[in-house]
Amino acid sequence: MSFDIDWDSSKLKRTFKILDKELAPDEEVEKAVVSRSSNNTLYHRSAIIATDRRVLMIEPKYIGISYNVVSYDWRDVIDCHLKKGIFSARVTVSPVPGHGPALVVGSLKKRDATDFHAYALERIEELEIERSQQVFGRKQETPTAASIDEDPGVKALARLKTLYDQGLITRSEYERKKQDLLDQLL
Repeated sequence: MSFDIDWDSSKLKRTFKILDKELAPDEEVEKAVVSRSSNNTLYHRSAIIATDRRVLMIEPKYIGISYNVVSYDWRDVIDCHLKKGIFSARVTVSPVPGHGPALVVGSLKKRDATDFHAYALERIEELEIERSQQVFGRKQETPTAASIDEDPGVKALARLKTLYDQGLITRSEYERKKQDLLDQLL
């Protein structure tokens, strides 16, 4: 894992000490973006962090003496929005309605915010695909060419077409039998 973060800054080190307390032992940080502004805080900066399991926002309170951490599992996130300003950017992570407020962190470097946004959208899309493939708790299987060819109804249709192509049955017989077979299949 590599971050484009100035580790020499004491405020950034404090922010990530907070993060060490909040993460599970086997949870890995994938992306992190830390706010540049520190006008209203003494010790901590706002940060938004993406792990392999969830997205967290560390927000200073009481002029930065303490902090508040809000997190959502990736399965509860439905959107990530990026707004670029003249000098900085803002990232908003929206959870499923009813799960709580959106996570909003501003005063971010544009490049870092753009990277975070792209990562978040990728994760959200992966989870959407996974959700759409699940039917009643099981993954939906897509039929392969081999499984289609082995289907008895498909074999009967192929035999019927062969009979018609060889001139052994008339067009009307072919259409009537084909419709009967299709009705049985569907």
